[in-house]
Amino acid sequence: KAGKDFHMQEGNVEFEPGTMYQEVEVEIIDDDQYEDDQEFYIEITSAVASHPEIAAYVGEKKEATVVIVDDDLPGVLSFEKEEVQVQESTQKQVMEICVRRKMGASGEISCKVRTEDWSAKAGHDYTKLEEELRFKPGQMEAFAKVEIMPKGRYESTEKFRIILEEPTGGAKFDMTTDGGTESCVCTV
Repeated sequence: KAGKDFHMQEGNVEFEPGTMYQEVEVEIIDDDQYEDDQEFYIEITSAVASHPEIAAYVGEKKEATVVIVDDDLPGVLSFEKEEVQVQESTQKQVMEICVRRKMGASGEISCKVRTEDWSAKAGHDYTKLEEELRFKPGQMEAFAKVEIMPKGRYESTEKFRIILEEPTGGAKFDMTTDGGTESCVCTV
């Protein structure tokens, strides 16, 4: 958008005899916010010759597309550890699971975080979690907190998952981790 992404300009481009091309400079306005690549067009609207005996005209390619590639990356999200172990206790425990942001920290981003039963069950073994995890510009880590219920006697090893989904602000998930590009999974 003119005035936001680039400085609008109009004018004439003059060709001296023998000149085959000319450059047109357009100032791009840089910002620190992530946004999709933007494009605008430069158009030649008319051609006029300085001598009446010379014909001047605009050819077939009268428009050029300029793509502004965003250099402000919002980052890639992943769990610090894909598997976390916790010992049963007779006391309620609060686990803080670290979510890291790497390869960029521009703008505010967020993702949904939720728990999913496996052999451990929400309400009996842990407190169900379903919320949004937010990162401010420049923030490189955030924590999902899950309560582990107290146990009076030993039980066999039980597991549940913490899942990150639906990133916003241009953020992505680390494709090399459990969950791939669609989600990120931590097994507890």
